[in-house]
Amino acid sequence: MDDYFWDGQCHDQATYITKSLKDNYKWNLKGKWTVEELRRMIQTAYDIQNYVNELTGGKGLEWMNRNMSDILIAHSSDAPFWLPNDRNTNFPGWISGTGENTIYLTSGFTPADFAHELAEQWDLHSSNYSSPFGYIGGVADSLNLVEGGNIWSSPFGLSRWWNNYDTNFAVVAPGNLFNVSSYANTSSEDYLAEAFSTMIYPDSQQFSSGMPTSAEYYIKLWIMYSNK
Repeated sequence: MDDYFWDGQCHDQATYITKSLKDNYKWNLKGKWTVEELRRMIQTAYDIQNYVNELTGGKGLEWMNRNMSDILIAHSSDAPFWLPNDRNTNFPGWISGTGENTIYLTSGFTPADFAHELAEQWDLHSSNYSSPFGYIGGVADSLNLVEGGNIWSSPFGLSRWWNNYDTNFAVVAPGNLFNVSSYANTSSEDYLAEAFSTMIYPDSQQFSSGMPTSAEYYIKLWIMYSNK
């Protein structure tokens, strides 16, 4: 695909996609992005919107504007010194160094990676407040409760998952903070994010032994009823 396209007039794809991300999804970009990276972003947006459309009677964009909007997207390599600069991350404005809720992406991010970070922003939007250890009181903590986790267990006050499944439930994500096989079992927001991205991209194989049907059911219910 060329970097320009014609629909009666010539469009620069980078400019066109950047404007679409801002106008439709309320995402602002920082820095220079390749056309391929921008295509991945807009494809992820379309995929999430279409998925939520099926659950909300066509209100996917409305849901995304409520739960995944007002985000700055920046390069991980440009993250401030107190944040990791070699992996995909997201932070509230008071931690991000930008003053805005920010997703930092590596150059090799995939749509599933981006969907993961957007799900964490959903958790931020639904939470009561944020802390250095995560977002408190949002959809991820509610999912934690439903699935039998303990939000106050170690490490560092994050949730460790137990009861219904083994501790190797999630595969290791590249460069994850804890570097353990139970990656998504050490953080309620990461568990939600891995589950959500798996629902959007089933072939991404985020979970080593399959996502619990109860988790998928709960997330779908939350999407449907949070849009009313």
